[in-house]
Amino acid sequence: MRRHVWARHVGIGAAVIFLLSACVSSAAPSRAVATPTTVAATAGSTADTIARQWLTAFQAKDLDEMAALWAPDGVWEDGATGETFSGGPQAETSGWGEALGMMIAAKDASVLALGDGVAVLAYTFHGPTPAHSSPIDVTFITVLHVKDARITRETIYYNPKLAYGS
Repeated sequence: MRRHVWARHVGIGAAVIFLLSACVSSAAPSRAVATPTTVAATAGSTADTIARQWLTAFQAKDLDEMAALWAPDGVWEDGATGETFSGGPQAETSGWGEALGMMIAAKDASVLALGDGVAVLAYTFHGPTPAHSSPIDVTFITVLHVKDARITRETIYYNPKLAYGS
């Protein structure tokens, strides 16, 4: 049993590293973004359901709906900058409030539900960023940890040079 759990975590880590390499390998903005393929997804799992609800709310720019998916003690983390917010629903709104205001659309969205309690989402943020007044595409990977049908941790990964400049 222990070997199986370890292998699942290695699989999740490998998938995240593979997906992250696609979004951080180039410092130049790119319009062509490969759509991720679902790998070892558990369709209909709680993590998959919560991830799809999160993505629907995200695309609708509905912070209240995104926050409603959170556990009261959840943590939001920006994996690119190290910034962290705690406090569940407040963490979600703190983390995404400004970005959603600037965002024009989330494109090429996919949900990868990898194992019990973990979902990996991949999408492209299309809009202006602090470094670019004209809209550009920035690929994001979001890892959601889900327990008791609530998000307990969200970590986002992206290329900060694209979003914030050098």
